[in-house]
Amino acid sequence: MITSALINECRREYGDNPKTTRMSRQGNASVNLFNLGKFPVIEGSYSVYIDSTLKTETTHYTLDKDNGDLMMIATPAVAETVAAQYKYAYWRDTNWVEAINQAIENLNARGFFRQV
Repeated sequence: MITSALINECRREYGDNPKTTRMSRQGNASVNLFNLGKFPVIEGSYSVYIDSTLKTETTHYTLDKDNGDLMMIATPAVAETVAAQYKYAYWRDTNWVEAINQAIENLNARGFFRQV
């Protein structure tokens, strides 16, 4: 089973299915940090817009996926709308991989897997 399939199975088993949501905030020419409100953000699931124009990560913004902080490189002007569409879940994929690897290491340490 490949890692992504195993993560999807774990998500189903533990009810950690990613949910899609949106965030929209008005610029005020002084604030460039916005919190998405729901996080952690799933890798590769997000799009950020200013007034319906798609923006590029690292060129126009940075996103802290663990705490949902969206930092715009340029401060949005008054009345510009900053919007994001994204998926969030209880755990990001990297957290699932860490948990799976730790479980395998623990089972190995207890002799559940024999060397061949």
